[in-house]
Amino acid sequence: MPIPKEFEDFLSGCRIVRDPMGGPSVPFNEGAVYYRHQVPTLHLAYPELELTLDSVLRVLSRELANAGCASGRDIALAALGLIVESRPSASTAAAWANACLKTTTSAELTQCVIQLNPCAPEDRVSFGEIELKPFAPQNLVYWADRAQVAYPIDLKSLSGRACLERKWASVGLIDWNALDGSIDRVAAKWGVAENALIFDEYFQAVFRFSFAQIPDLIAHHLLVAEAGALIDVDVESLTRSPLSTRLGLFRWRSNEAWRGWAIMGNFAVSHMNFTPPELYAKCLLWLKESIGFCGLDGNVLASGITSYCTFLRRAQKHRLAGRADDAFLHFVIALDLLLGAEGQTSQTIANRVATLSFRQSGRPMTDQVARVKNLYGKRSKYVHEGRPVGDEALSDVERLALDVLWSLLAASSHSDVRSLDDWHRRIDHVYASLTANVDVAEPHFAAIGAPAPGEARVAPNHIDNSWLSKFAKR
Repeated sequence: MPIPKEFEDFLSGCRIVRDPMGGPSVPFNEGAVYYRHQVPTLHLAYPELELTLDSVLRVLSRELANAGCASGRDIALAALGLIVESRPSASTAAAWANACLKTTTSAELTQCVIQLNPCAPEDRVSFGEIELKPFAPQNLVYWADRAQVAYPIDLKSLSGRACLERKWASVGLIDWNALDGSIDRVAAKWGVAENALIFDEYFQAVFRFSFAQIPDLIAHHLLVAEAGALIDVDVESLTRSPLSTRLGLFRWRSNEAWRGWAIMGNFAVSHMNFTPPELYAKCLLWLKESIGFCGLDGNVLASGITSYCTFLRRAQKHRLAGRADDAFLHFVIALDLLLGAEGQTSQTIANRVATLSFRQSGRPMTDQVARVKNLYGKRSKYVHEGRPVGDEALSDVERLALDVLWSLLAASSHSDVRSLDDWHRRIDHVYASLTANVDVAEPHFAAIGAPAPGEARVAPNHIDNSWLSKFAKR
């Protein structure tokens, strides 16, 4: 971190206080609630100089990120409070700040959100590195003992409840234990209880930083299934669940010993409406066995699949919310992005959509091309005239978009397809051959992901509003 005089002056004038006494200050812990009891609000007082607190926090956040640590305004504020409170009298403020920022470690963090309702073992479901399962405290208790930290209750009392868990995610931290005397100096100033509270704010901030990643991690894992309307998980529209318990445990090695920090609180936390696990498992099995799709890792078409599915999922969210016109537009945009390119017309896209979907529809190729072009005409009328597209057109374009999705996923598992451009060329070759009345061998259809003659790709589920209403009553 830079050490001009203004930084030294600013850092030297910062301190944590119980009462700000009228000077400039910000809440340090915002009166946080830690497991059923309110704790006192502390404040970070700072000097009124030309250099602002926000500027200092931006620098700290940047330096934390450069050091491989979790960063952000909340984390930088908590780190600043600990830096100024733990500084030895023989060190300048800026020199101590640099020493702290250089003394970092790679820790692992387990996070749990535990609901009141029980969870049966057979309801366990994985979303990549996130799992929904019955809470089992043994691993947390073992590592808490190893790191010589503790929770305020017996975690066995929470056993069997529905638990959303992210286990041992890597996170960078300032290693306060490795900074000689830092913990003792804060304790000497504040006493044992408030010393723990001040350090806890840093770990809480890092916990919140990591916890905020969970919805995006789940959403990424569910991208294909939600794009295909196989399932719908309410990740973005989160409700508040104040009766949930949030647990966390940091563990790391410092001075050749295991260190840790335990997190526990009754917070208003993210509560997610999950699809019934047995249905989710059935959908994943169908994608694997019927389509041949096993995931995005190592997939040569991963970039195209991700882009296409991102817009399909947006279209599905609009459809489920009753916004038919917005849904229709997003389905068409998704097809444009996947099958179009600069300088190409809607005719090219219609030809490619029809080539991938005419067998599934049971229509002749020429009829399927006309069907697609008709939908593009409805898109144009909506955009230029404001004419609503209607439910029938929405249903048609969704069906086409899903047929294309299944073909894309199937093609991505074919060993001959090397890239999205290669896939496009193969589709165009099949279309040209068919329109010239040239027989096309089945391996060419298989390479573009088109279904075999007579094969009906019927997904095990299709989400609609009536299904959501039924599920909400369960």
